[in-house]
Amino acid sequence: VNAIFVLADVQLQADMLTTKSHVVFIVAQCIFSAIYVLELCVRVIAQGSMFLVSLDRWWNVFDVSVVVISLMDLLFVIVLNLPSNAMMVVRVMRVLRIAKILRIVRFLRQVRTMAYTLVQTLPSMVWSSALVSLVMYVFSIILTSAVTEHRFDHGHKDDRMYKLFGTFARSMLTLLMTITGGINWQEAADQLLYLDSALYLATFLFYVVFMNIAMLNVVTGFFCEHAFEMARCDKDNLIQEQLRKKQTYVKHFQSYFDAIDADGSGTISFHELEAMMQDDTLQAYFAHLNISSGNAWHIFRLIDTDGGGSVDIEEFVTGLLTMKGPARNLDVRSLTYDVNRFMAVVSDFMKFADAQLTGLRQ
Repeated sequence: VNAIFVLADVQLQADMLTTKSHVVFIVAQCIFSAIYVLELCVRVIAQGSMFLVSLDRWWNVFDVSVVVISLMDLLFVIVLNLPSNAMMVVRVMRVLRIAKILRIVRFLRQVRTMAYTLVQTLPSMVWSSALVSLVMYVFSIILTSAVTEHRFDHGHKDDRMYKLFGTFARSMLTLLMTITGGINWQEAADQLLYLDSALYLATFLFYVVFMNIAMLNVVTGFFCEHAFEMARCDKDNLIQEQLRKKQTYVKHFQSYFDAIDADGSGTISFHELEAMMQDDTLQAYFAHLNISSGNAWHIFRLIDTDGGGSVDIEEFVTGLLTMKGPARNLDVRSLTYDVNRFMAVVSDFMKFADAQLTGLRQ
């Protein structure tokens, strides 16, 4: 809502050709700022010392920044009544105030993944830009030197060639525009035809081919691969994906529980499970979960945790969630630990029994 009001304020100023906000928008700005301050105070009171150390601490810092910016905006507009030549500060603050809408990003999984990926690829963008700039730097020196020599020999000063390659900065800008769609590279190539040697035109054409076919494709592929890696490493995304998969499994398990429970008693007996294990659909689903369906008694014994001879819905779902998938490293380590403890107990018992038998013989 705040973003909509800011948009309406800017549009009204553009229509009326003024730099002053209407009183309605100033009042709305005061209301929004009061709401921001109240919300922040409630959260600080509720979280206490955890406000700056919790998992959401950076979002909390972001909210504090937005509140401070909103209050400074009110200070500049209402209290100080800045002149029009100082309104640039106010405009920047209003744009930053809208940034509070970014909080909804954390609740939209796909949008949050894209935003997280964009932020994480910024270092790669910097280094890619540096590499592209280095290539442009080399070619700009070559072309600027050639054009300068040509202009010195022929006395040209402010022609089209000078505007494109007359200085190092102009050459850098021209080379950038030829690979980003700013100008057609043919326009720049036509000017290089006037040079004494065709080698410089060939150099420029090699630059265009190299940048469009090789360099930019490599940079794009690097960005895509890095973006995929960052998306897979998004902690919140991984957590939500695991929760989504768990909810899907639970729904499937509940539907199969209802199918196995033929008498509708709310529990499953071994005979009901054994009969249902002959169903091809259930066997295929268990195979998908990496659960061997060849021994119904083995499965029933593992999910019947209380040993009551029947399995309710909670035991069935919990048991299948535990058994699904291949054996994890934690499962293997736990099994190894239990076996070692059992072997130690057996060894102590054997020593005790041997001592007792030795005493009886004596």
